[in-house]
Amino acid sequence: MKQKGFSPIIILAAVAIIALVAAGYYFLKMSGGLRVSTPPTTTQVQKEMGEEVSDSADSDTLGKEIDATQLDSTDSDFSELDSSASEL
Repeated sequence: MKQKGFSPIIILAAVAIIALVAAGYYFLKMSGGLRVSTPPTTTQVQKEMGEEVSDSADSDTLGKEIDATQLDSTDSDFSELDSSASEL
């Protein structure tokens, strides 16, 4: 007497799902849909921000840089991030 069960069906379904995931990954990678970008360097971020940071350690220069820092710009920063993210 032969036994019937769900285990062959489950194994076939698992193999089919793995094959579909692998085929989808391959397709996206070959079509350019998956892009891995490197994070920007500090100098690239500084150029985008338009601010220069000096290497000076004297208190006068540091005080001037601290005074020039905009502290209340978080709303505009989040708006810029939101618009940049929506462009992706």
